[in-house]
Amino acid sequence: LKGFPEEAIFGADLILDLGVQSAKAQVHQITEFNTERASLLLRQFEAEPEVLDFIYLLSEFEFVGVSFLFEIVDERVYQPLLDRLVTNLICDFIGAEREFVRLNDTIRDLIRRNRFALAPVFATKLKNHVREFVNDSDKFERDSADFFYSIKSALAQGIEIDPRYLAPSHILRTIKDLYYARRREPEKRLIQLADMLLEKEA
Repeated sequence: LKGFPEEAIFGADLILDLGVQSAKAQVHQITEFNTERASLLLRQFEAEPEVLDFIYLLSEFEFVGVSFLFEIVDERVYQPLLDRLVTNLICDFIGAEREFVRLNDTIRDLIRRNRFALAPVFATKLKNHVREFVNDSDKFERDSADFFYSIKSALAQGIEIDPRYLAPSHILRTIKDLYYARRREPEKRLIQLADMLLEKEA
């Protein structure tokens, strides 16, 4: 189980209806509930590929700064779309001044498990952003979401980063993301990152 609130509530309802032993035997219903719920939320955009591409972009981040997001996409086009996604419970604003956006965890999990492809135009912009980040001497001036994403992406791509900016959590999260992706090429990179983590712990 993923520990999402809706999943926990559904599990509690299942126990209430069936009792503990029977609910244990039907635990697959909880994971299926999560997947079906996310699929239903995404299905409403089947005829709008630009909306799905935007959702897939949001799934790249655990959370993303609104200002960073609008460096990647045109604010005039995507601000109304972002508001629409918030209204439809696809994502939500977080932060005291709504300065960050977070995709619904259930939807993000579904997208990552199914490895839906990021639109090439977004993939290129993100790669360029990471290269710019690596060469930026004022990395700590960036917002936390940008910093965390860019560090992880640089690590995943094998781009060398000054060790001063690396924490073990960055390496661990990158390992997790590469494992989730289950592509052929990251296996060697996973080993390199594991070695890097061991060196930092030494």
